Amino acid sequence: MLISPLARLLLAALALALGAWLLAEGSPFGWAGVAACGLFVWGWLRTGAVPLAFRAFQRRDLPAMRRWLAQIVFPGLLGPRNRAYYHWLRAVELAARGERGRARVHAERAAAGRVPSANDRALVHCLAAELAAGEGDAEAVARHLAAAREAGGDEAVRRLVARTAARLGGA
Repeated sequence: MLISPLARLLLAALALALGAWLLAEGSPFGWAGVAACGLFVWGWLRTGAVPLAFRAFQRRDLPAMRRWLAQIVFPGLLGPRNRAYYHWLRAVELAARGERGRARVHAERAAAGRVPSANDRALVHCLAAELAAGEGDAEAVARHLAAAREAGGDEAVRRLVARTAARLGGA
C-alpha cells in the first residue's frame, strides 16, 4: 500500500498528538501513539518515496520521478529492495540528463542490489550494459547482458534483452 508523504506526515502528527494527549491525561496508552509516530517515520526512512517514484517511471513521467527521488534524503537508510530501485531510478534520471558516468555508478549498484522481479532485474542489467557500452567497457557489457538473459522475465522483456544484445554486439 502506498501512502503519500503528506498522508504519512499527517498520520504521524495525529498519532503523536493523540499519544501526547493520552499521556497528559495519565494514560499509559499514550506511548502507543508515540510509538506509532515513530513507526511512520521509520517506515518513511525505509521506503522513502521510491514506490511513488517507480510509479512515475512506469508512467514515463520523468519530472514526477525526479521530484519523488529528490525527497529521499538518506538513501542509505532505505531497505535493500527500495535501495536497489532507488539506484535504478537515479541511473535513469542521470542518463536522461546526459550524466552517463554517474548513471553507470547507480546502475551498477542497482544491478548488485535486491531487485526481486525477473523483468526488473533484466531491465536493470540492460541499462547497466548500455551505460558500460558508452564507456567502452566490453567486459561489463558482456557480464550485464549475461545477467539480463539469466534473469529471464516475460516474453517482451526477453525480446528487449535480445535487441539490446544485438545492438551492443553481445549477441
